[in-house]
Amino acid sequence: MDLINKNIEQIIATQSSIQQAQKGYEITVKRYETGLGTIVDVNAAALAVTNAQLQYRNAIYDYLAAKTDLEKVLGYSVNPYETESNK
Repeated sequence: MDLINKNIEQIIATQSSIQQAQKGYEITVKRYETGLGTIVDVNAAALAVTNAQLQYRNAIYDYLAAKTDLEKVLGYSVNPYETESNK
């Protein structure tokens, strides 16, 4: 379960990274439009967004893989968000 919780934290962290990269991209585009930045800067910012999105998807994959491995060992489905009142 520790690995699953770590993966959940990683997903949350990478969501924040995507938002930061998108904001950086928007700022870079504005700088380019006003003549203060170059197209290389815009491309680098776009690449940063793509990399952040890739890290997010990798974090989801890692979570699902860890959850599946745990379910195989336990022999039943695991829902880390399920509480006694939801069952």
